[in-house]
Amino acid sequence: MGRFLAVLESVVREGMESGEFAAGDAMAAALTLKQATMTWHHPVMVAECLRIGSTAEAMLADLERTMALLAAGLKRGVR
Repeated sequence: MGRFLAVLESVVREGMESGEFAAGDAMAAALTLKQATMTWHHPVMVAECLRIGSTAEAMLADLERTMALLAAGLKRGVR
């Protein structure tokens, strides 16, 4: 999970440096993103969602909505 967090931090930092995201603590934002998206990247959680009847298509739609919300928050900034 260390590499995943490092990639998230890098993406957030680049977004902050380019002005796409509000300035802030890139690592704190990356940790929050990791936690908020755990359902879609933790293998046990993905398997459980599929086991209880979710479809890959429904999970993708949920992820896209969640990421749009998180990106909007990064653009506005965390207070």
